[in-house]
This record gives sequence, structure tokens and C-alpha cells, in this order.
Amino acid sequence: MKNLNMKKVSAALALEFWLRSPHASAFTHPDILQKLAYKVDWLGCFKGHELLCIWPVCLNQDCEVVRPAFVYYVGPMWSPESVSGAEHRRLSTDTNVYESFIAYMAAEYGAVRASLPLGLNDVRVFDWWNYHEPGKPRFTIQPRYTAVLEALQSESMESIIRRFREVRRHELRKAQVLDDVVIGFGALVEELVELYEVTLARQGITIGEDEKKQIHRLVEIVGDGFGEVVTVRAHNDGNKLMYAALLLKDRWSAHLLLKLNNLESRGHNFAVLGMCSAIEWAKNQGCQVFDFNGANSPRRGDDKHSYGAKALLYFDISFDSNGCH
Repeated sequence: MKNLNMKKVSAALALEFWLRSPHASAFTHPDILQKLAYKVDWLGCFKGHELLCIWPVCLNQDCEVVRPAFVYYVGPMWSPESVSGAEHRRLSTDTNVYESFIAYMAAEYGAVRASLPLGLNDVRVFDWWNYHEPGKPRFTIQPRYTAVLEALQSESMESIIRRFREVRRHELRKAQVLDDVVIGFGALVEELVELYEVTLARQGITIGEDEKKQIHRLVEIVGDGFGEVVTVRAHNDGNKLMYAALLLKDRWSAHLLLKLNNLESRGHNFAVLGMCSAIEWAKNQGCQVFDFNGANSPRRGDDKHSYGAKALLYFDISFDSNGCH
């Protein structure tokens, strides 16, 4: 493909492109990503005057390419015209455009770090980079899975719940008859950070200040109208927060980024009640998809699939121009 031109573009142009791209998600919305990353460079690949693809690059304070905490699917976004072309030109287009991005990022940043959006599963171009150059660095390509509920608008909540695992349906029925439980929206940042610390402490993990700050940013983004915090509180216990689900939304999906349980909630089935409420919120918002955002450990994967979610594949890719595969 001739006449390809790579250059940085403005966040305003990136937003216009985002509104059209089939690969756009909440994580690549400029108003969201630029709060979750220290800095974002928006790279555009043009053929003449036609913008074919945009790739946001997240940088830290040291200008290193990173994948920020709680962020998924930050990678190439294609224009609808680019992906609707003839199939026999698809690989050639992918090769020319992706190679242009890789060469630019290797020269500008020395690295590529990305999480390909759902639906972009052809990773051959990345695998072929330096394929015939022994000793030169190659891409690391890691298959990852998320769990999703699809077609929310075509089903009633009753139908969606019927797809839950039987034990989840039983827990939900028990929780729905509790008389001191309040389903609500919104929580203090301090409440969420405390629950997050408790949740990870059960796994022997201590969270750092950067993660705490990222939760603050997520709450700010929710306050800007890009999502919600769905809560379950114990009314008879000082309205104590027992469960919280923080979600971001885009044009068609709701993304579950935090699912937090109070230790005292164990045995009361608040988690399944809160999850069901989060799914219902997404449905009421007009979302077609509820994305649990990650199902890559045995315990958490099983939990997310217990709500009837199916597995979808995506890829994390990384490349260091000075490294060796």
C-alpha cells in the first residue's frame, strides 16, 4: 500500500474517529484514557488524506510505553471503511498499516505495548515482525480471555438470570428476600479503596499508591457520566457498604472494572445481588454487551462464567526494539 503517512493527531480528531470506529471502547475514549494514563499520544495512519487507523500510546512520567492499571483493549482502532473492504486485500492492508505503526513506535518510543480490541484476532503481522531476522527482537503475543454477556437488549432480565448457574440463581433468590439490603448507586472513593485493599489482602496482595490514585480517577470518570458505581448496603448496619461494582460504558458495552466485597458480606449473597443489579443497570443504559473484563484465573474465570457469560479471546502484545525474543 503506497502513500502511507504516520503522524500524531489531536485528541479531538481521535474522538471524531472513535465515534465511528467499530473497535472503539470506553478505554480508548480520549476523555477517559487521558485521565487513566499520565500521557497519551494518538498516532494516525493516513493513506493520502484518508485516516485508516488510530493507535493510542500510553506513556508514564518517564515517557515509557505502559498499559495503565484497570485499562483494557488499548490498541489499534480502524475506520469502518477500512474493515469493510475486499477480503483479499485485508492481509495486505493489515501488514502495511501495522508495520508502519511498529516502525514508528520502535523509533519514537523503543517499545510497543498494546491490548488488541475484541474482534482484532489476526496477530500474524506482529508474529512476522523480524521473522527472517535471527537475533533481532520479536513480539511477545499473549492470548487472553474475557467473559461477556451479549444481546442484553433482546432478552428480559428474567431470561438473563435463567442463564446463571443454578447455585447463583439460588443465592439470588435468598438475597432478594433480605429486608435490610439497599441497592444504590455511588460510593465514596475511600470506601472503594478500603474494599479494594480488603479484596486483594485475601489474596496476599498489597496495593500501591498508584492503584489507589487510579481508583480516584475512575470515580472521577464515573462522575463525568461515563459509568456508574452499583452498590449493596446494609441499611440496618449504618448503611455500610457491603458490595460495589464500578462500571464504565461506551456506545454498546458496559465494562466491569472493580467487583468488591466486604468481608462481612460472606454468606449473605450480596455479591450475586450486586452483580445482577450491575447487569440490570447496563441493560437499562441500552448496552448490548456486559464485559466482565478478564477471566484469566481459574477462580475468577469460573465466577464470571457462572453468570452465563461466554469466553471471548483477545491478545496482549509487546515489543522492545532493544530486546531479544
